[in-house]
Order: sequence, then C-alpha cells, then structure tokens
Amino acid sequence: MDASAEFRKKVGVLATTSIAHFLNDGESAIFPVLIPPLTYYVSGNFELAIVVTCFYLFSSFASPFAVSGVRNRGNMERGMGEGLTILGGGIASMGVFIALIHSFGVAAYIGIVASAAIAGFGSSYYHPIGSGIVQSAFPEESIGFALGVNGSAGSIGRSLFLTISVLSFILEKLSGGLIVLGVACIAASLPMEIVYHGRTARTGAHDTAQRAGFADAARVITRIWPLIVMTVVRNVEATGILLYLPTYFIRNGILHYGLNLGLSMTVIMALPVGGQVIIGLISDRLGRVRTVFLTTFFSGFFVLLFLAYPYNIYFDIATLGMFSLSSFSGFPILFPIATHMVPGKDSYLSSSMAWMAVGLGSAISPLAVVALSQRYALGNLYYTFMLLAAATLAVSFLSFTRHIISAERASA
Repeated sequence: MDASAEFRKKVGVLATTSIAHFLNDGESAIFPVLIPPLTYYVSGNFELAIVVTCFYLFSSFASPFAVSGVRNRGNMERGMGEGLTILGGGIASMGVFIALIHSFGVAAYIGIVASAAIAGFGSSYYHPIGSGIVQSAFPEESIGFALGVNGSAGSIGRSLFLTISVLSFILEKLSGGLIVLGVACIAASLPMEIVYHGRTARTGAHDTAQRAGFADAARVITRIWPLIVMTVVRNVEATGILLYLPTYFIRNGILHYGLNLGLSMTVIMALPVGGQVIIGLISDRLGRVRTVFLTTFFSGFFVLLFLAYPYNIYFDIATLGMFSLSSFSGFPILFPIATHMVPGKDSYLSSSMAWMAVGLGSAISPLAVVALSQRYALGNLYYTFMLLAAATLAVSFLSFTRHIISAERASA
C-alpha cells in the first residue's frame, strides 16, 4: 500500500471511529440532566433516578464478553454500529415507558429500568472496540495523538448533548425528548450497519479467537489490577460528581433548572474537546504512566479547588472545566496501557476489562454519592465531593506500580 493510500485509510478509520464516539458519548451524557426531571416530575423522589442510573452503568459489566463475541466475528467496525443501535433503542424505549407510567404503573417503571440497562449495554461496546480499531491503524509513536483526536469527538458529544438534552426535554417533554434522542441515535448507526454488513476481515488473531470465559477474565485481572483499582476510584469521583453537579447547583441556588444549567454544563464539559488531543500528544512524549498519574491527580485537585470557593459561577466553571479535562482524558492513555499489560491475544479482553472498571466506578457512583450525602454519613454533597476528590488524589500514585510501569516498557 502506497503512502497516500495508507494515509487515506488512517483518515477513514479515525473519521468513522470518531463519529461513533461522538454519538456514543453524546447519547450517554443525557443522564446528568435526566436525573432532576426524573426525580421531581416523574417519581417524586431519588429512588427511581438512582436505580435507572445504576442499571445503565452496571450493564457495562457484560462488555468483555460482548466485545469478545464481536472480535470473534472479526467485524469490529460493524460492532460499533450494533452498540449504537442498542444504545438508541434503550433510550427511545425509556421515553416510551415514561409516557406510559400513568396507564401501566409498576410495569412501566420496570420498563424504564430495563430500557436503561439495554442502553448501558449498547454504550459499553464502543470504547474497547473503538480504541482497538484506532490502535491497529496507527503506529505506536502516534497512538496517543490519534486516540486524543478520537477522544475529543466523544467530548464534543458529551458537551453538546447536555444542552441538546435539556432543550429536548423542555420542548418535547421528558418522554418525547428521550424518544427523539434515541431514534436519532438509531438512524445515525444504520450507515455503519449497512456499510460493514457481511464483512468478516478475519486475519491473524481473529482466526484463533475464542469467546472469553471467566478464567480468561481472571487471568487478565491479575495482571491489570492496579489499573482497575485506579480507574474504579477515578470514575466513582468523575461520574458521581458529574451526575450530581446539576443537583448541587440547584440545591445551593447557584443555578436553576433551565437553559443556563445546560449551557454551564456544556462549557464545563467542553475543555476535553481540544484537551484530549493535547493529552494524547503529551502521553506520546511524556509517557503514558506519567500522564495517567497527572490526569488522575488533577481530577481530584481541581474538585477540591472548586469546593474551596463554590459560589462564584465563573470560578466554578473554570475549576470544574479543568476537572472534566483531567477526568475525561482517559481514552488516549487508559486503553494503550491496558493493551500493553497483557499478551497480544488478550489485548481486546484487557481493554474490555479496563472499560468494565470504568463502568464499575460509574455504576457505584450514584449509590456512593447518595449514601455519603445522607444525614447518617457526611450529610451533604459538599463533603461527599470532597471525600471522592481526596480518594482520587490517593489512588493516583498506583500509576507507579510495577504492573503499570511494565506496560510502558512493553510499548517502547
């Protein structure tokens, strides 16, 4: 393959995976702005929002086995489309069941929770698949940059969909807004399903690939456990604070539910858009170990800085923007580290286990935040956020364990 053809192939891979990342993370970003209306207008309490969010996040636990099945078929690109279709279907059906609450009662509540689990399962496809496709297409010395560009597309989706979701819920009501968002995701995923239909591309590892089992997962966990622990704690903090940040703003009278809240959350989530490219370039030069340490450390540090003076919205947006940049920069560094901590035949499984750690931390987060903020524990969101930030600072030093450092040596 000549240089121009190789360049076009890389651009095509990066464009396809970036569009998928934009859609996946954008559609998944609806939950922070979904919690207040789900709590105050649908159920009247936090219980439904907690259960829906937890089921959405816990459903990513099936990711290693789902991704293993996609890898076995050898059609990773179509797997991205499948995941987006499932994600969109879950979101749309959630809207349908919300509309049916007054007619079907308990059955509709069960449908809402089941739909959230379906959406979360679909969302869990993208990250191990997308990162694997990008890493296969680019040389080691530019993987961080390529994944940074790809990660920025996901950040654009997360930031834009926060405002899009609020507008959809205001204009179409909660149920109609979810249906619109879900159908849009399904429609956008269809080209991937059609273009890559029938493609097998079975080469090399695909020919001997077997569906992952629990023994395989256990073997991988023993190799990457420090990365899993750090990722879980980091994502308990990142997801927990992001999910309840709108609630924190509303409860403390900083912002009211409406367009200003959506715009503020969009600005906070916008820094990783260009920042992930910079993080990727830094990781290519500074090393992935140092970069994962710095991003984890600053994820906790900037939350503590925000909490030191939380009632100036401009200062809040600046510090929380740096928090989001640090917290949501894992894509360019997490998956390359996970890939090199195991033998090549386990690379997709390792990436999936790393993503499951992201899902585990995210799934624990609403339970942790709500439990810790109760009167019998820390008493409010302020001290809860502080504890989560301090824990993230502490686990950042796991970056320097021999397990993770060996991954950087293996990639050299």
